[in-house]
Amino acid sequence: GGASGVVTVNVRKGVSITTTGAGASAIYAFSSTDPILNIEEGASVLGGAGGHAALLDSPINLINNSGTMSTMDGDAGMAIKSLSGDTTIANYGTMLGSIALKDGGTNLLHNLAGGTIQSGSSIDLGSVGHFRNDGILGNASGVGSVLINGAFTQSATGSIQIGVDHHSGRSDTFHILGAAQLDGTLEIKTLNAGSVRPGSFKLGGVVSAVGGLAAQGMTLSTARSAILSYALADEGGVLSLVSTANFAPEGLSDAGVEIGNAFGAIQDRGGSALSRLLTARLVGLDSTHKLESAYKTLGAGGVTIVPR
Repeated sequence: GGASGVVTVNVRKGVSITTTGAGASAIYAFSSTDPILNIEEGASVLGGAGGHAALLDSPINLINNSGTMSTMDGDAGMAIKSLSGDTTIANYGTMLGSIALKDGGTNLLHNLAGGTIQSGSSIDLGSVGHFRNDGILGNASGVGSVLINGAFTQSATGSIQIGVDHHSGRSDTFHILGAAQLDGTLEIKTLNAGSVRPGSFKLGGVVSAVGGLAAQGMTLSTARSAILSYALADEGGVLSLVSTANFAPEGLSDAGVEIGNAFGAIQDRGGSALSRLLTARLVGLDSTHKLESAYKTLGAGGVTIVPR
């Protein structure tokens, strides 16, 4: 009798594996031993609608991805699923969609520095799984919720992206069913900046963990704005955001303050198509000097022409 060895599948640079059939998986890895799937930079693996980029069914599964893995379903798809065994995924490239690994397995998802995971609604690593993030983790579906089953650790090089929608007053949320240890950054992406209104509002539970959350080393990262700012609060193991907008910040001239207050009042009443267009541009200004110049350009007449 013979003995089977380790099976290695290499998807070389420039190679694309695409399946278009409903429910089809671009790669199905089944072995009685330890299949290794290597996807090089510049390669892509695309599963069909309702299928997977990779479907794994072996005692030990290993994926090294430096390319792109996704399905025809995009953010709603299941990029990787394991049916059995212990699974280790090392991502240096880009993954789009959800991940589901066999519960009870010793599962590790490692998003390395330079890697990006644009998650679907869930990353399920099983109850004893572990997600280590040294790269970028975001929500692929716009503003919504991501559920992570397993422990979560983010290093100093890691970043969680949170979209804040000022039209709906909602943000992305990441809920972790295990324990979470967070360093690195929480990167805020301002959406629908034209709907920014003066004052503050709280976004609770942007990151939470059932098993406890430690985030003493985490810092906030956002585009600098003379009008809009964010603050991070750790409230009993739940990270919350406070968004604050001031259209007349300290450092403006008396005329600038007058125009800023008038403009803020317009926005506070819901604004108009024109005021929202102007607000989006004003929020993008990174200093009071630039804001003062913009207000001078608008002038008293510039504000009064905005429909109220």
